[in-house]
Amino acid sequence: MKKTLSSLLIPVIALFCFLLGSCKKDASLSRPISFVAIHNATASSLNFKIGGQDENSSAIAAGRFSGYIGVYEGQWDYEATVLTDTPVIAKATVNLVGNEHHSIFVLQNNNELELFTLKDDLSIRNPNRALVKFINLSPDAESLTLELELLNNRPTFSEARFKVPTDYQEFDEKTSYTVKLKNGLTGTELLPETSFAFERGKMYTIWVSGRMSVTTGAGALRLNLTEMR
Repeated sequence: MKKTLSSLLIPVIALFCFLLGSCKKDASLSRPISFVAIHNATASSLNFKIGGQDENSSAIAAGRFSGYIGVYEGQWDYEATVLTDTPVIAKATVNLVGNEHHSIFVLQNNNELELFTLKDDLSIRNPNRALVKFINLSPDAESLTLELELLNNRPTFSEARFKVPTDYQEFDEKTSYTVKLKNGLTGTELLPETSFAFERGKMYTIWVSGRMSVTTGAGALRLNLTEMR
């Protein structure tokens, strides 16, 4: 009888251990997700790793962004590499919180990179209007003004300082606004006039990269538009 009982207990214990291991694995997979979007504000292509893993199938071009990438909450290592003749690398360790959204802007000042991070609040999304904010990420632009014009309506982001995002403004959907970037101190136009269109219910960031002191090439001022998605 003892032998029979022992033979019955062995598979029961094995099954229990298997189920326990499965529960632990499922618990890990159900951890909250944090979301990060990488923006390349340098003049060269960019590789970005989270926890040692390259999160993009190809390098992020200058002025482009990755879109939001889901990452389990917890502590992670970031590594940004600008792909120049002599690669420039920046590293940081961050603690990500589940269900939060962050935008990471990779900036370059000479041979140093900076990972400038903003927390994004997507809960303020307006289903009836587009929401737009502006960020000055030009290291030598003390103040920038962005004018968007449609007929007699001229929404303006005035005198944006370096790395200080503006408040959101509401815009009509699918309408092409004329866009002018000006020196916030002198009013001088800095780039050729362009146009942007927005869709109802979406959120956008207009951001400037490059330098005022550079007039041509990849390092010159660049006006970028990204949808926060």
